[in-house]
Amino acid sequence: MIYYAKIFKGKDGYWSEFPDFKDLPGSEGNTIHEVLQNSQEALEGVIESLFDRKCDIPQPKIYNGSSYYPVGIDDSLAIPVILRKIRISSGMTLKKMAGKLGITYQSYQNLETL
Repeated sequence: MIYYAKIFKGKDGYWSEFPDFKDLPGSEGNTIHEVLQNSQEALEGVIESLFDRKCDIPQPKIYNGSSYYPVGIDDSLAIPVILRKIRISSGMTLKKMAGKLGITYQSYQNLETL
């Protein structure tokens, strides 16, 4: 999953915000590379928190422009998020999804676990 951070240049460095997450506080850094690393860490923390609380996680949108930078989240976080979104949008329970895939309930539950 790739979200886009909008990077701003300030007097003392850079800061970012994620348009897809209105309530996510921005990250700061002395360089663009540093602010992107800090942004990824903040983004992953928010997504993990939303996931754990079974809250809706915004679908990533593509933003164009020189101030937008792609920020990917780790696959170990992205895969469970995507699987849960697919299962819920299909109206399936964990048990039904496991049956569709031909695996045990516990095996599928592990796939949706962080």
